[in-house]
Amino acid sequence: MPSIVAKLHGKPIQPSRKMERVTITSRTRSARASGLNPPPAASCGHVFEACAADGTAWKSNGWRRSLPRRGLARLLKLVGKEGVLELERSDLGGSGTPGESDLLLNVTVQASSYSAADQSWVVGDEWDKFLAELTRLDERREGRAVVEGASRDDLRLEFYSTDSAGHMAVQGHLGWRKPDGHVLQLRFGFSFEPDALPTVLRELSDLRA
Repeated sequence: MPSIVAKLHGKPIQPSRKMERVTITSRTRSARASGLNPPPAASCGHVFEACAADGTAWKSNGWRRSLPRRGLARLLKLVGKEGVLELERSDLGGSGTPGESDLLLNVTVQASSYSAADQSWVVGDEWDKFLAELTRLDERREGRAVVEGASRDDLRLEFYSTDSAGHMAVQGHLGWRKPDGHVLQLRFGFSFEPDALPTVLRELSDLRA
């Protein structure tokens, strides 16, 4: 994992002892830490292949620490029906490197009684394409705008119209593929007020400003 970031952005990543967790919660599960086990039947419905028995997914994040922020924090917070999506710019690619237009995002999702938080790099060209699609979605109130992380298991966001009347929703996933091959992942989706879309577009455009 560190070698990928270093190649893209020319920055050495030092291991950290910090343990971060992706928390998958429900009203019927405790937040107590436990070891990773295969998901039991009818449990951890939004997590695939590996999760804790109590719904808390842990990961060792020593090689994926947050990089120093550059300038003022940029933040989008979208509050919808039964869901909240937050995107914060953590860093940009290294100046003068092939990945200088890339974007490191801190992502937090709450959907109904489930939640998760993690980081993901997004390639600059993919971000530009996403913003162009989002602009068309705002203008026409039909279609969709999709962006994925540099590692597709980490992040996928899709803003789309749900009907001909131009009602809007967002769906996607947030997760991490562990070195042992297991994937921790929260899939989510919720609707939001169409009037919020211009603000979403402006604030997402500002994340790399």
